[in-house]
Amino acid sequence: ATISKEQPSSAIPFDSHLGKHIPRLTITVQQVLQDLHSQNYKIISTSHLLQKIQAYDEEHDDYCHDTLTNDVSSITSSLQFLSTIGQILYFPENTKSILNDFVIIDPKWFTSAISCILSQNLKKELVETRE
Repeated sequence: ATISKEQPSSAIPFDSHLGKHIPRLTITVQQVLQDLHSQNYKIISTSHLLQKIQAYDEEHDDYCHDTLTNDVSSITSSLQFLSTIGQILYFPENTKSILNDFVIIDPKWFTSAISCILSQNLKKELVETRE
């Protein structure tokens, strides 16, 4: 069997980010997400995250205040980049999924949650975890 190295047309090649400047807005978005993760957030609605980013920007009087943080498409690009490098899970609106409305801040948590749902021995695993 041969493994195809072709990527789906919607995929962004990982190496397309190498050596490129990371926009300041992306750094702001990343900082907000790290703050939320340290507060034990696992998942957040996109609209709530946008509010948090704008509040962070106002609090820190960042240069992009009232411009980029109000530009949803720029924030979406930042989320797509962070998802591409594996820091978060973000499913853009063009995927037509219930997950479009959420950003998964802790990918490991999400993977564990899904594995529990898909596990055939869920009851046994829950009993083992309680012990």
